[in-house]
Amino acid sequence: MYTIKQIFTSVNYTNILNSIQEFFSKDYFNHIKDTVFKSINCKNFDFARIEYQCPHCGSRACKPVTCKTKFCPCCSKIYTENWSNKLNQQMINQKHKHLLFTIPKELRSFFLNNRELLTSISDSLNAVFKNHFWKKYKITHFGYITFFHTFGRKSNFNPHLHLLITCGGFKESLQWKSVDFFPYLPFKNSWKYIVTTALKEAFPNDQKLLNIINSIWKNQIEFFIDVKGTEVYNSLNALKYLGRYLARPPLAEYRITHFDGNSVTFWYEQLPEKNKVFLELPVEKFIKQLVAHIPPKGFKMIRRYGIYSRNFSQELKNLIKLKHLKKQKAIAKLTWAERIEKWLGINPLKCLQCGSNMILSIFFHKKYGIFDFRLKKKI
Repeated sequence: MYTIKQIFTSVNYTNILNSIQEFFSKDYFNHIKDTVFKSINCKNFDFARIEYQCPHCGSRACKPVTCKTKFCPCCSKIYTENWSNKLNQQMINQKHKHLLFTIPKELRSFFLNNRELLTSISDSLNAVFKNHFWKKYKITHFGYITFFHTFGRKSNFNPHLHLLITCGGFKESLQWKSVDFFPYLPFKNSWKYIVTTALKEAFPNDQKLLNIINSIWKNQIEFFIDVKGTEVYNSLNALKYLGRYLARPPLAEYRITHFDGNSVTFWYEQLPEKNKVFLELPVEKFIKQLVAHIPPKGFKMIRRYGIYSRNFSQELKNLIKLKHLKKQKAIAKLTWAERIEKWLGINPLKCLQCGSNMILSIFFHKKYGIFDFRLKKKI
């Protein structure tokens, strides 16, 4: 199997990254370079490692340091698992729906160096849902989570929003009211207005953009949305499905079928038949396409609203805990050693010679040097 790390290290990826520098701010571009560098050196013993020593017999063991980036296939999997388990504890015991809001291809490039626009249009969409729930059902509190996804099936830049929303909400009396239907036309028109207005405000002097927007309204170009949605009864599975797009490279490595140093071939599923389609890209384009999905440093790829946000009344919070919070056992976050023991049945911190518990002794990093935990100083 071909890996993303193998492809990046087989070419001069630094020169390829430098060729796209002009499309990003200085801080954003530096973060992209740093993220790629960390992911390439993930689990590289020569770059960074932790050493453990047995206090009785002196035996040593080493563990490579992981990068913790969401661009890394290995680290992102652990992040998604921990994140979805934690958020699932806060989901209420009511039916949810999975909705979709997309952006037409004519406008996608304007979000490339302006990911905050995703936050802006998400916040505006929240106002539309609040108005709908109140006017039609007198619901004052509902909840949904927005997931920002930036890639399509071909791993191209295709920003869109996935929503996991409660099928109903609380009235002022704090009684639950079920809602199973969201009208298509009002939401479609509102979404089109939200996106085009946010872009015009962000780029008021960009004549190219203004011409595109005028053409979109004049030619009645549609913004695809799905408010009929898919009913969700198992929130944990839904969170894992949506969450994996937040914290992994835009291409699963098992889909890469060929790499010869000059081009990369991978497959994707073409809807609606779900046929396998093979796509060959020059390696330079392939790398550019992947790194374009790295979000700016500190950018939040999810937004929580209503009863899933941290800003709702204490009275409602207590009611949710008593009557509507799912009764389920919390899933503990496992350490790296616990994961290995669960997987292989072997405790990696047990000395193989005498069976004693090993202790942390040395941290080595190619850039930052060596720190001795026994002496409590850098050496």
